[in-house]
Amino acid sequence: MPTDRSHRKQHPEQAGEQAAGPSTEFQAEVPAAVGGLRRAILAAMKLEGSAPVPAPAELSRDLGLDNKLGWKLHWLLSNEDPFSAGLFVPGRAGVGLIAEGLRHAGADEARVAGVSRAGEAFQRCVTRHAENRAGFDTLLAAHTRDGRSALDHRRLAYQGARYIWGIESRVNVMGCLVHPSEGGDMMDVASVRGIMGCQRLREHVPWRVGRTTMRRPEGVHSEFKREPLDPGLEGMPVGDGLPVMRDYCSDPLPRIDRVPGHGAVEFQLGPGAVGRRGRFDLVTGEVVRSMQPRYAEPGDPPLRVRFAVRIPTQQVVFDVLMHKEMFGGAAPRVSVLSDLFTSDQGAHQPADELPHPPDLEVLGTTPGDLEVDEAPRYAEAMEEAMSVLGWAPESFDAFRVTLAYPPVPTTIVMTFDSEAAQRG
Repeated sequence: MPTDRSHRKQHPEQAGEQAAGPSTEFQAEVPAAVGGLRRAILAAMKLEGSAPVPAPAELSRDLGLDNKLGWKLHWLLSNEDPFSAGLFVPGRAGVGLIAEGLRHAGADEARVAGVSRAGEAFQRCVTRHAENRAGFDTLLAAHTRDGRSALDHRRLAYQGARYIWGIESRVNVMGCLVHPSEGGDMMDVASVRGIMGCQRLREHVPWRVGRTTMRRPEGVHSEFKREPLDPGLEGMPVGDGLPVMRDYCSDPLPRIDRVPGHGAVEFQLGPGAVGRRGRFDLVTGEVVRSMQPRYAEPGDPPLRVRFAVRIPTQQVVFDVLMHKEMFGGAAPRVSVLSDLFTSDQGAHQPADELPHPPDLEVLGTTPGDLEVDEAPRYAEAMEEAMSVLGWAPESFDAFRVTLAYPPVPTTIVMTFDSEAAQRG
């Protein structure tokens, strides 16, 4: 299941902040080189202080530049992040054209020469840190705060991953509902998961589409009780079948085989058609009763609600509906963790936390508030889950994370502070 407060010792990656290391030469030299070029060009244009940067078309007209070079110059001058701005620095020939354009526009000759010198300083920075400009731009993109660059690279990674693994989906969704158990001292955790618009690119891809864990991460056999949310599956023995919510799935569903796993029962796709002919939607739902203690002891690690991303997908939507009596409405921290080096116990190290975590949204809990355009019936499935469980929508605080082209394999985590879960 997607929650974890099983280890008494707090993992470093969830402790809050990571210790900052010393700046590298690259991190120091790029702001100096890019900043020097920007200042030189702005000085030659007599733009000082907070004066607005001219639009690309205006730069092209006034300096005699083509449209592409005018666009690059605009973004170089207007971007405050030096690593983002560096992506728009033109090559040596382009800087020469800018200097010549400034000269023809009447700029002071000494300042035009300063632009040329700053351009050469930038080129020395490129050759010092990379084999070529393409490699240097990759280094810049890895340091930029610009979310557009991160999105572009994730999109490229998705294109490669779906080819390599032979499977893709339009959207993966999970709604996790955390509610006090009947006795009050434990928590029940329900989840609705959807793999929407999923299709294979190659026949006979034996992809895992579900997993029923039979033990806790430290290896102790679980005593909690799992129940499917679909009333038609009531009484199904644990591990005997995938807890599908049939009304929200494709008809017919693809063949899904039950296979043994280490400490778990796994379900994987059987043989089937590729492309549109084999495309399907699969929605599952279950609740685990008395999964773990509701209250944290002093020094306990935070509660982590997890969504493991395993299928190359265009988008992930991850909702956590936390009962208002738990954690006092405090918003969680969001992180995306690499799973390349994790063990079966799912422990992560600080280096596993990836940059550019997605933003957290705070939602309402009516069916309309939970809608997902790419999964039209997801909100309806969540409404049915709460109805089956007898849980009132208005009793929850709802948090959402949306990430386009998430890297695979990763785990998206919402971390709730344990201090807010201690007895008052």
